[in-house]
Amino acid sequence: MRKLVILVTVITIGLFLISCGNSTPTTPATPPPAATTPAVPPPAATTPAASEIDAKTLYAANCAMCHGQNRQGMPNLAPALTPATLGNDSDTDIKSIITNGRSGTAMAGFGTRLKPADIDALARFVKNVAP
Repeated sequence: MRKLVILVTVITIGLFLISCGNSTPTTPATPPPAATTPAVPPPAATTPAASEIDAKTLYAANCAMCHGQNRQGMPNLAPALTPATLGNDSDTDIKSIITNGRSGTAMAGFGTRLKPADIDALARFVKNVAP
């Protein structure tokens, strides 16, 4: 008797699933109405320009620990990062140091932690903005 109840239950569930999940519509589907205006693709994701990045916040989070809150430098640890101290360094050199670090010093590279646009913004910030 128990086997019969189980068999009837399985058959009932199977028929229910077949009738609910695999039914085909009895009326043909109507095509969607034609679009009256051309579809506009969504805007492409873009990286913010270096000028739109908050370099001051990036500096505080990544650089201030060693170079000081006011970019004054820390004796025996890290140099000052101001327009006066970086005036002779090229933008390319500054970006390279931020990206790759500086061997023989405590300066680690940030190329794996920061995006290139962030590094560009930091380089412009320390070279061109007075503390």
